[in-house]
Amino acid sequence: MADLQAMVFWLSGVFAPSFSDLLFNTVSIDDRSTKDLSALIGFQELNDQLSLGLIDDNEYCKTIFNETHLVIKPEAIIERILASLTSNDSVYEILNLIPKNFQFWLIVDYPESWIKNISERLDVNRTFPIERTIMLSKFGLSNISPELFQSLPEHIGLPIERCLLIDSNTKRVINAVNYGLPSIIYFDASRLKREFKLRKLI
Repeated sequence: MADLQAMVFWLSGVFAPSFSDLLFNTVSIDDRSTKDLSALIGFQELNDQLSLGLIDDNEYCKTIFNETHLVIKPEAIIERILASLTSNDSVYEILNLIPKNFQFWLIVDYPESWIKNISERLDVNRTFPIERTIMLSKFGLSNISPELFQSLPEHIGLPIERCLLIDSNTKRVINAVNYGLPSIIYFDASRLKREFKLRKLI
């Protein structure tokens, strides 16, 4: 295995809640015309379209509104999502244990219109300077896999086998590994720390 030189973190699901969690946690039973909230989970393709900039956040929320029969208005969904964004500080604490020669990169899959709010609430710039932030919506991609993994080496300036992806999305991680990108499925901070120890990264 080649020596790793860079860690590439997915923002949602690692440092912040995933889209599915945000929706599920911000839309209550009282906001729906039925008691079934399971429909809020099945929007991965729509989530990807939002991440890639193929649709904007207004279109995203209108689609969810129409398909899940929400009582609240689409614009209220955005307001609640932004208000509920919280930082996973335990991951930042682990990164302080990583040798300083590692590059840290962040894949931002939230819409560009949310960035100011995200930067203030999650304080991502303390670890990821703007030049090491990958804004998916600015890449001009039509899909995440394999296009994103194909473009990473050029963007980061390292061979793909020298990068380590940390992502909570199992399907994306499997696709990344199949493409040759070393990857870790993120579950929680304690398991991430254990995985780093097993790989002798801390």
